[in-house]
Amino acid sequence: MTSYGFVCGSVLLAFASVASAAHAQPHALQADYGRLPLRFEPNRGQADASVRYVTRGAGYAILFGTNQATLAFSNGRQRSQVAVRLPGAASVEPVASQLLPGATHYLRGRDASRWQTNIGTFARLRYPRVYPGIDLVYYGNQRSLEFDFELAPQADPSLIRLRFDGGKARLAPTGELLVETAGGTLVQHRPVIYQMIDGRRVERQGRYKLTGNEVSFALGAYDRNLPLVIDPVLSYSGYLGGSGGDAAYGVAVDSAGNAYIVGQTTSGNFPVSGALTASNSGDSDVFVTKLSPGGSSIVFSTYVGGTGEDAGVGIAVDSSGVYFTGHTTSTDFPNVSPVQQGAGGNRDGFAAKLNVSGNSLIYSTYIGGSQEDRALAIAVDSSNAAYIAGTTSSSNFPLLGAIYGTFLGAPGLTPRDAFVTKLSAAGALAYSTYLPGSNEDTALSIAVDSTGAAYVGGFTRSTDFPTANPLRASNAGGLDGFVTKLNPAGSALVYSTYLGGGADDRVTGIAVDADNAAYVSGWTFSGNFPTAGGLSTSFSGAYEGFVSKLSASGGSFVYSTYLGGNGEDFVSSIAVDSTGAAVVAGYSTSTDLPQVATSAAYANGRNNGAFVSRLNPSGDALQFSTYFGGASTDQANSVAVDANRSIYSVGSTISIDFPAISAFQSIPQGSTDAFAVKFSEGIPVTYTVTTNPPGLNIIVDGVTTTAPRFFSWAPGSQHTLNVPSPQGTGGTRNTFA
Repeated sequence: MTSYGFVCGSVLLAFASVASAAHAQPHALQADYGRLPLRFEPNRGQADASVRYVTRGAGYAILFGTNQATLAFSNGRQRSQVAVRLPGAASVEPVASQLLPGATHYLRGRDASRWQTNIGTFARLRYPRVYPGIDLVYYGNQRSLEFDFELAPQADPSLIRLRFDGGKARLAPTGELLVETAGGTLVQHRPVIYQMIDGRRVERQGRYKLTGNEVSFALGAYDRNLPLVIDPVLSYSGYLGGSGGDAAYGVAVDSAGNAYIVGQTTSGNFPVSGALTASNSGDSDVFVTKLSPGGSSIVFSTYVGGTGEDAGVGIAVDSSGVYFTGHTTSTDFPNVSPVQQGAGGNRDGFAAKLNVSGNSLIYSTYIGGSQEDRALAIAVDSSNAAYIAGTTSSSNFPLLGAIYGTFLGAPGLTPRDAFVTKLSAAGALAYSTYLPGSNEDTALSIAVDSTGAAYVGGFTRSTDFPTANPLRASNAGGLDGFVTKLNPAGSALVYSTYLGGGADDRVTGIAVDADNAAYVSGWTFSGNFPTAGGLSTSFSGAYEGFVSKLSASGGSFVYSTYLGGNGEDFVSSIAVDSTGAAVVAGYSTSTDLPQVATSAAYANGRNNGAFVSRLNPSGDALQFSTYFGGASTDQANSVAVDANRSIYSVGSTISIDFPAISAFQSIPQGSTDAFAVKFSEGIPVTYTVTTNPPGLNIIVDGVTTTAPRFFSWAPGSQHTLNVPSPQGTGGTRNTFA
């Protein structure tokens, strides 16, 4: 089982897996997304014409030709390329097998005729008879590429040759083969050689032989009348990753539990999908990836972008498609039925909708004026209308039926106004308005209720930000959060309020429940941030997270609480589940964040540790809270929940020991990796309490009953058992299982 174990920042979407030895835990991290099968794509124009198949793994990309495989990778500073050639081999066409579910799509540039869609992917790639009687087979998963030489009976293993062009080969005293490259050292471990005899794997002896830069195999005794497998194990040592930074910024989940992830990648070798070239252009692209409920397969993964810098920031989903938003500097960003045909400034917002298969854009449009514009959040209502929020420096931002039609951002360093834009199901402008003050105003999040009313959260430096029925009518500090609700027509404010204390505060997330109560999250530096009946009124003196629930009228707090520890704590995102429990995700330097009802209490990193917490519906206790991450920086950027109360979070990491995957490298240099994690709600555990003899009284949680008795309790919950003594013949021996 040849494994390319790449010691690098693995640019992959990974669910972590943690299992209890005794029983299911209440919040077990789900199946490891790093175990997704490696996908071999036939070349349909996404690579040079000499390439037959392409694949990507954890920080590497491989181009398969007729008689060689070219491996491209980077350590974050230096790109490298190694061609693995087979001297003396026949020039044969590779044959793919084991069709995988889903497809890959490339939607790049404005010319739809040049897009590549519905590219099927395969789990195995075979080069038949590269030498007489010898096949070469590639397979693996997102963390590793494996290859075998399969020898038919009587085939001659001395014919096999490997040459590594682009690196210098040498043998280590331990028998490993080392290939030195500018991007790190390729370590090819001692080969595993075996034969299958009567269903058993029988190991055979063998080693590498090195002549110049050419490698062959020296074998011990084996049965030449049986097939033989030579399985070199190949791994990277040193830094390796994508060719730039990669991060996931948004996550949404559908009714079936499929996760949809949007983000930004500067890597030409992003492991799931994208334009694959030998060198990276330096520009970034949007990626949108749909993962199956268990994380066992990619349903689709689509790049969308132009020749500039493109970033996907927000995502939403309904039964008709996938909505996503962000910002772009590309003048050729794909336009389909656009509200706005061309780029207006040096950076514009965009909004787009993919069909349910992920292979076609239903609409895609710029949203912006002549200056800088950023779309930062998106939500969708029951009528398939999309609501977009963000910030603009343009006095000619596209408006329709605006509550506030004049740009107020004062000239200076950051003249910005918040905006809210609604697009119809067809992608037409339904309404669009500034939310302006005379200083800097930015909307970071948006939600929509069942009536079509939009809820917006963000921050402002303005002392004249528009308010209506406010909890706080004036700016209490230099930077305050805000919460604003628009009526369904977008023609008036239902309420709008500052939210903060005497120092800096930001609202970073907003969600709404079935009763139209708004839940907001963010971070604050204010010791007098308004708290009410929540988990904590204690301010650490550093940046602290917060969670606040407003009444349906917006006129009062249901609760408002700090959330943090002894360091700096930043809440990035919030969701609300079917019980009215708020779920937040973020990152923290604190070492004492509460660990509640979890077996996945990972130690915090040296810098920022990602975390997820769920409050009870009253906001005065934690139902679940855990760090997740490794020894370096991990940042959770977004959170979502499904109907089963499972929690999804995405973000970025530079940790080499992120719990989702086995570590393959030391700390990456200048490279980040995307991650996606799912925490599932625990299944109640059934316990049986018996006594000997049966029929004796027992006291469970203070209640007297008679054994044997069956109980169904949440995993990890605490219970007390007492057996009164004496209780007749047979004593008081009991079993609690």
